[in-house]
Amino acid sequence: MRRLRELLLLLPLAGCYYVIGRLNPELAPQIPLFLAFFGAFIVLPALGLGGLLVRLPLSLAERLALGGPAALATLFGLAYAGAALHAPLLVWGQPVLGLAAGLLSLLLARRGPAASIAASTAAAPAGAAGEADRAAPTSLPATPWPDLLIMLVVLALGLALCLPKFASVSAPLAETLVDYYNDDVATAGYVYSALRAMQNGLPVTQFMLAGVPLSYHLVYHYCYAACTQVTALHPLDLVIFLFPPALWLLLATAVVAGCRRLAGFNVLETVLAVVLLVFSAGLGFYSSHTVQLFAYQHTYFFCLPALILFLCLMYGYLTGRTERLFAFFGAVCFLVSAGGKANLLLLLPVSLLPVLVLRLFRRQIRLPEVLLAVLCLGSAVALRIMLFTDTTRAALHNPRLGKIFLGTLGSLWDMALVVGVYLVLAVLVAEASQPFRAKLDRARQYHLFAAGFILVSALMLKTFNFIGGDFYFYWQARLIVVLAFAPLAAHVFTWRTPRLVLVTALALVLGLLANVTYFLPPDVPNGRPQNPMDKVIDKGERAGLYWAADNLGHSKVFFTNKSKYLGYYLGGYIEHDVFDYLGLSGLQGHAWLTPGLEGDILQLARTRTAVHREFFRASTPEAAAQALARIDADYYIHCIRLGPVVVPDCLREVHRTASLIIYENTCRVAR
Repeated sequence: MRRLRELLLLLPLAGCYYVIGRLNPELAPQIPLFLAFFGAFIVLPALGLGGLLVRLPLSLAERLALGGPAALATLFGLAYAGAALHAPLLVWGQPVLGLAAGLLSLLLARRGPAASIAASTAAAPAGAAGEADRAAPTSLPATPWPDLLIMLVVLALGLALCLPKFASVSAPLAETLVDYYNDDVATAGYVYSALRAMQNGLPVTQFMLAGVPLSYHLVYHYCYAACTQVTALHPLDLVIFLFPPALWLLLATAVVAGCRRLAGFNVLETVLAVVLLVFSAGLGFYSSHTVQLFAYQHTYFFCLPALILFLCLMYGYLTGRTERLFAFFGAVCFLVSAGGKANLLLLLPVSLLPVLVLRLFRRQIRLPEVLLAVLCLGSAVALRIMLFTDTTRAALHNPRLGKIFLGTLGSLWDMALVVGVYLVLAVLVAEASQPFRAKLDRARQYHLFAAGFILVSALMLKTFNFIGGDFYFYWQARLIVVLAFAPLAAHVFTWRTPRLVLVTALALVLGLLANVTYFLPPDVPNGRPQNPMDKVIDKGERAGLYWAADNLGHSKVFFTNKSKYLGYYLGGYIEHDVFDYLGLSGLQGHAWLTPGLEGDILQLARTRTAVHREFFRASTPEAAAQALARIDADYYIHCIRLGPVVVPDCLREVHRTASLIIYENTCRVAR
């Protein structure tokens, strides 16, 4: 029975889904269907692949944690292969793969590490081979109670902090309005783009500009699209309600299993690492990924377990705390991390290159390190070919060396604000404690990796124009630094380093308090709403758009009178795109003139939106019909709340709710 203690992890998960079901009665019957998918397509493969890739005696919770990135990688691979081969049913091979991996893992566990593919790539320092053999898994151990309790606390607290978001966007009642965060509905739109590719073949196209190819970090979106393909669950429900609790299970187990089994941390170091990595923040937005953990669980949150596991693997091996480097496991974590955040595609390998060169110079390098480098390079090339065919989103924008140098210094100053307190404390502790200086010496290669990551990030931020958020560089750098800070803090508390116990404790407490400030209500001036009536969604709109998603076909193209709104941003009200109708309807947008478009694509969007304006300004049915004849869209979706438009006879009504009318555009057929 003690091997089943991991089932306690299901209690917080069950409680969270119960609350979601109570908040969304119409969603409640779909929760068991999603959980069945999650169990068969992610948990089952994770349990098998975790045992194959990391040849250690692992409990069920540890297998789930360490196999999670591999399960997501194989699901993405099958979904992408289905799109490339016009075979969407390929994703059904995921449970079969999970069963095969589980059986193979059990077989290899009985035969020992010599028969393992992963074991042949996991090296130990000289003289440690006998110990590695003794660590061969011969049974399924139970998760130690301290580790399991930490996992439970992380999971329960993380899910509890997500509840305000779930409540704020629950299905609207007849008299209420819902303000969807724009990135939530945009993410659902990207999932529909991946789903269209799975159903109709490559290439993936923009959801907001029909017919234009999409280059994006789509590992996350392909996995969600596979879920929609199998279960017919709406992507927005997956994005907001169904996947986040399940992903929290993967994160809670990954951060603990990674620290304990890969980084070689003791219990106190693991607790401090959990606090720093998950529940701590810094000064300003660049120092805090709180918003991605507790409100908007998109690509960053999706790949966070894989990134933390990769960092733990590097820390344990480079500091000598653990004896083996699992090359295939590290490569899988890199693939999921870079497939979820494209900047890591170049940033991680370049940052680790000085470490590889140093180990080569010192003759410390071993076969698994070379294999990991080759596998990561191969993963980077594969992702570049499959997902990142267009690199204009990271175009060179600062060719002058002087500006690059000064800009890099500015980025380094920003980095110092994000991670500086940890570096200062490290220096102070090293000066005050001789035993810690010895520990610090053993971690020099990991520190070289961290310094390389910070320097390369600062340089890349000022050399390339990264559309979509430079803050990810700072969040990732902070993860690398605080992982190394956890053993330092544990040393301070254990050895009672004079004068530094209170300082270190204060740093941890301030980090927790900074995290809490995220949950304070926003300060909106003049009593005006942050998003007015031309942004929010009512029940009639949502019902009509869900009808479109179920009945009109995801390849159809539409335009709408609800594509812009005036929203509050940095002290004023400016015009924003509104993606609600895109993410809810599942149709392709004819033209959304969004920031970041360049060249011919920008001109195409301007041309299309100009014709939209002609239709909205038309004062006669004839003028409206002429404009509609030039709009290559199948449907026009009209929000009644925003006022009437002239409707010619060739605009045929196909569906109506109290708030929304969907018209078929037959004007272009009669052109």
